[in-house]
Amino acid sequence: MVRPRKKRMVGFRHRCRRFSPDDTNESIPVVDVGVDELESMRLNILENMSQGEAAQKMGVHQSTFQRTLRRGLEKLRMHWSMEKYLFRRR
Repeated sequence: MVRPRKKRMVGFRHRCRRFSPDDTNESIPVVDVGVDELESMRLNILENMSQGEAAQKMGVHQSTFQRTLRRGLEKLRMHWSMEKYLFRRR
């Protein structure tokens, strides 16, 4: 049986639901990015917090934060390298 997913604290309202290099082209594939992944990138990169500080703010363990951050950055890299839509899940 799978453990239930722990809730993450997100202290920022992410208004953007979708970003693409070309908003007129609907045929570009989509890359889903979770709110927790966006929040981890925001805290670590924009707010310049260490992983430990950001993990504490989100209410998760540092290793969980690190995996979430790495997953979000990988999706961002995939978006840039393959010209895919970036889509935020609720």
